[in-house]
Amino acid sequence: MIVRRVPAVVERRFAGEVLLTAQGRDEVDRLDGTAAVVWTLLDEPRSVGELVGELSEAYGASRAEVEDGVRALLEDLRARGYAEIADA
Repeated sequence: MIVRRVPAVVERRFAGEVLLTAQGRDEVDRLDGTAAVVWTLLDEPRSVGELVGELSEAYGASRAEVEDGVRALLEDLRARGYAEIADA
């Protein structure tokens, strides 16, 4: 699966956090920690496997330890209208 940002997302970075909103939404969502890292990695479309690999290497954790969290975050970003997930 390939993950990419939705082009209409408005992003602001502040004090190590990423603030996001999408067209038609009144709410602003805040990403920090690992979620902000994942968002930064999505500067370019990536596969779920690439994201899992980069995070496991960066945090010294096994792929199995990070995969469920990455998938849950990506699904949340998709549900909020910030990311698109497509089959490769």
